[in-house]
Amino acid sequence: MDPSRFVDQIPDYFTCSICMMVAKNPLEHVDCKDCFCTTCIAPLSDCPVCGNQLYDRVNELHPMLFDMVYKKLKMKCPNEGYDASFLWPSEDDHQQNCEFRTVPCSLCGETMLTTSRFDHEKVCNLISCEITGCGKMIRRDELDAHDIEYCRLHMDSTC
Repeated sequence: MDPSRFVDQIPDYFTCSICMMVAKNPLEHVDCKDCFCTTCIAPLSDCPVCGNQLYDRVNELHPMLFDMVYKKLKMKCPNEGYDASFLWPSEDDHQQNCEFRTVPCSLCGETMLTTSRFDHEKVCNLISCEITGCGKMIRRDELDAHDIEYCRLHMDSTC
């Protein structure tokens, strides 16, 4: 994880010695005490720092260090226009629920804030409307091209 995404300076101890980012699901090598991301260290057999064997030589961080420091690291919300911060372990929850995240319209693909999507989809030009006179379903952007003579008296629609 990029250290610039965090509110405060991250202690060097939490920097993965392989990817040089903040270690995700950190493991500590018992010999050199360096910290690594679980995914960075997984394919290796020897420590890239001290050269000693890794097998049975890596541990999770000390529970006190993990609970009192690592789990309290605060991240900046990556969504534009929102200055909130949240605890790192809840990043996935924040991304799922942040009202400032952008999502695409399910009809036209235009991106907007998640809070605007419902209103947009009510007026999106690609929504289909039922024409009362003929019963046809026509996209809002095609209403002008519809056979006005046939439906002249029945131009009410559900749009």
